[in-house]
Amino acid sequence: MEENLEADIEALTRMIDAPGLSDVELAQALISRGVLYSQFSRWEPAIADYSRVLEDLGGATQELKDRALFQRAQAYEKTHEYVKAVTDRIQRNGHSNPDLELKIAACTQVIQHPDSKVTEIAQALLDRSRLYMNPEYRKDSIHHSSNWILAFDDLKRVINELADVPESFVVEALFQRCEFTAGLVFFNTHECLIEDYSIIIEKCPQATDAQLYEAYLNRARCYGVGRQYELAIDDLTKVMQRLSELSASQKYNILSARSYWYFAMGKPEEAVTDCNTILTQLSGLSGNEIASTILERGKISLSTGQSETAIADFNRAVEMQAESAEGLNQALLTRGDAYAALQCPNLARDDYQRIIALQDEAGSREANHRLDFLYREFGYPFEWDGRQIEHD
Repeated sequence: MEENLEADIEALTRMIDAPGLSDVELAQALISRGVLYSQFSRWEPAIADYSRVLEDLGGATQELKDRALFQRAQAYEKTHEYVKAVTDRIQRNGHSNPDLELKIAACTQVIQHPDSKVTEIAQALLDRSRLYMNPEYRKDSIHHSSNWILAFDDLKRVINELADVPESFVVEALFQRCEFTAGLVFFNTHECLIEDYSIIIEKCPQATDAQLYEAYLNRARCYGVGRQYELAIDDLTKVMQRLSELSASQKYNILSARSYWYFAMGKPEEAVTDCNTILTQLSGLSGNEIASTILERGKISLSTGQSETAIADFNRAVEMQAESAEGLNQALLTRGDAYAALQCPNLARDDYQRIIALQDEAGSREANHRLDFLYREFGYPFEWDGRQIEHD
């Protein structure tokens, strides 16, 4: 068999070297010889033949050039030159997002190259998985919805299959998989997230404090969303015990979340205690963080029948957010809702109309909906001509 192929190559070589061939005839002979070289895995002379068709023979037909591009792309792939292979395929078939395709090819080249180091392969897998999940690539790629499978396969290789990969890459891959999982919203999303965050917390001793903080906070959120409030609160308590160098902003996030889950669990006193800890023991917080905590404490007080305490907190929050349109919207909306719940429609109306006067589109929409509710609930004769009435 090999002798026959060699004889065919020699015959084609004589034809190619002979004078008088047209560009079309020469292109056909070169492509045929390139295919025979490929059968012997002699990729360099095969690529040289295809390149000659593409670069030197202006009289070759487009069909022959397309064949040469196709064959050269396959040969490039066999020699781990994936960028060149993809470049040929894009030239032959076109692509709506060639830059992304070429970036993926560059990652693949590193991953498949026999001389790549394990750290280079791990980083390329992380980069390629993110490229697969790029919304533009997912929209344009022939893979469409299966791209997330390709992305997750790359992350799985980093997490479970690469030998001697540094733990830092594994932790990064776990976080990246959590990010993708949350975005895809599987039917068991929270179980998947909890599993990966648990690996970081329990099985990655080299995880940094910043990574442990993020893992604990996110796992607590997953537990809370699944109504496993005790586990959520336990995680938030543990992270403060385990990490001694938390910043004021990190402590704020932890205590705010724990207060929220305490309240959801039916423990308003503990929820208020965490709010008070934020307000009395954390320094350097932004005005928005302080005002948000005061609002949350007011909501808890209102739910337990402490209306005067609640309104006092809402008043304070409104005063603090006077210079922030977004913050003032939220504070007025919260206080207006409280007034409505306390059967004070006039005061509620005043807060909602203040929001409308700020001319924020989203805030005005919410305020108008609340005014409609007041009208239906209390039948109060509002000044309808002065309102921006919206219809769903």
